[in-house]
Amino acid sequence: MRRFLVFCIVLLAGISTFSFEADFQFTQNFYDSVFPNKVRVALDHSYNDFDFTAALYASNDGKYQSSMGDYYKGYYFFLDKGGLIFTPDKLSFSFGRLSHKDEVDSPYSLFISSNYLPAVIGDIRFEDTVFFYNSRWIRLNVRSSCGYPDRGANYKTYGLKFGNIRFGFQDSTVYVGRSFDEEHFLSPIPGFFTQYVNTSQGKPWSATGDENSILGFFMDYRDSLSYYYWQILVDDLNVNRFMFPDRYQNPDKVAWSLGGNKQTVIGRIGFYHAGSTKYTFEPSGGAAVDTKYGYTYYPDTVYTADSKERALEYEDNYIGFKYGENTAAFILNYANTFDRFSLYADCEYRVSGSKSPANPWQEYLTWDQGGQGTHFLDESILEKAFLSRIKLSTVLYGLKLSAGCDLGMIFNKLELTDIPPEYYNSAVNKIKYFKPSSKNESILKFHLSLEYNLNLL
Repeated sequence: MRRFLVFCIVLLAGISTFSFEADFQFTQNFYDSVFPNKVRVALDHSYNDFDFTAALYASNDGKYQSSMGDYYKGYYFFLDKGGLIFTPDKLSFSFGRLSHKDEVDSPYSLFISSNYLPAVIGDIRFEDTVFFYNSRWIRLNVRSSCGYPDRGANYKTYGLKFGNIRFGFQDSTVYVGRSFDEEHFLSPIPGFFTQYVNTSQGKPWSATGDENSILGFFMDYRDSLSYYYWQILVDDLNVNRFMFPDRYQNPDKVAWSLGGNKQTVIGRIGFYHAGSTKYTFEPSGGAAVDTKYGYTYYPDTVYTADSKERALEYEDNYIGFKYGENTAAFILNYANTFDRFSLYADCEYRVSGSKSPANPWQEYLTWDQGGQGTHFLDESILEKAFLSRIKLSTVLYGLKLSAGCDLGMIFNKLELTDIPPEYYNSAVNKIKYFKPSSKNESILKFHLSLEYNLNLL
C-alpha cells in the first residue's frame, strides 16, 4: 500500500493537469440517493507537440454490472480514455483508448458516430495547405468476446482544400477473424481495392475471411461565421436498375447527412438532417451465413449483467451514424456565450423503423423475403421521438458548473424483439432486433455537473 501511494504521488507530480468531475442526474422518478450518478477523474499533460491523457469514471446509472456487487454501492468502473497524442507540424499520431470523430462537424456524422464513443484506436493524419489524409484503425470486439470472432475496422479519409471549401472521399472496412490488419492501416490504397484484390482467389497471397467495405464522399465550407456540409455513405447500391432493369432489384443501402450553422447577432444557430435506408450498416449473409461484419463495435444486441440479459443500446454500438439504419432525423440547435455563461439548446425530431445492428436482413433469412427494392420507413408502425435539451454552464474560481434538462416524448419506442418463429434460424438471424412497439415513454431528466481542474505544474 505504501508503494502504491508513493507511485501515485510521483505520477501526480509529473502531470500538469488533474481534473475531478461529478455528475448528478435526476429523472422523473428522482433518485433517493445523494451519491452522484457519475464520478470522473482525469490526468492530462502537454509538452510541445506531445499530449498524455488518461481518464476513468465510476457510474451507478445501471447500464452495466456493478463492480464487486454492493461493495461499491452499485457503481461500475469504465475506462473513458487513455492515450498518447503526438502532433509534429503537418503530421499527427494518436494511439490508445480515445474518443474519436468524423471528418465532418455534425451531430449526424455518418462514418464515425457523433457520440464520440471511446475505442482503442491507432490514428495517423497528414494535412498541408491543399491535401489531407487520415488512416485510423479501430479495435472492435477481441479475444473471442462471448464466443464471437475477433473483429476490427479501418477508416480512411482523402481530401483536397480549395480556400474555405474541402472535398473528400471516405471509406471504412470491417473484417472478421482478426482484430488488426496492418495493410489496411498502413497502406494509403482505399480499403475497397485492398479488400477486392487481396480476397480474390488464384494468387498465393489470397486472404481468407470476411470483409466489408463502405465508402462515401463529403464537402464542407467553413469561414469565421458559418459552417455548411453534405455527406453521403454507400454500403451497397442496386446496380441492376441500370444494368438489368428486368431482373431482381436488391435494396440500396445508403445514408446521407447535410446541414450547418451560422453565427448571428443573437447566437449561433444550426440545422441538420440525416437519414439512412433499411439494412444500411448491417452485416450481410444468406440462409446459412452470418458474416458478422456489420458496422458496429459488437456483433450482438444484448449482453449479460447481474445474470440477466440486457439490451445493448444501438447508440452505444454503431460505429457510424448514431441512429443507424431506417431512420430520418432533424435537429435545430442554438449556442451562445454571454458574460461568464455558455448556453446550449436544441430541439430534435426523429422517426425510426426496425433496425438490426447484428442480423443480416433483420428477421428474414434472405434479402428478398422482405421484398425487392429499397426500403425506407415503410412499416405500418414507426417510432417517433420529440426531444429537447438545454444546458447552461459557467466557470467560477476554477470550478466549472453545468446544469441542464432533457425533455421529450417517444411514441412506439423501439424495443428488442425475438425473431418470428417462421424465420428463425440459429445459424443466421438468432439475434434479437429493434422494432417499434406499442409502448410510449416520457423523458424528464435534470443534470448537474461539477468539474474542477488543478494545474500541478
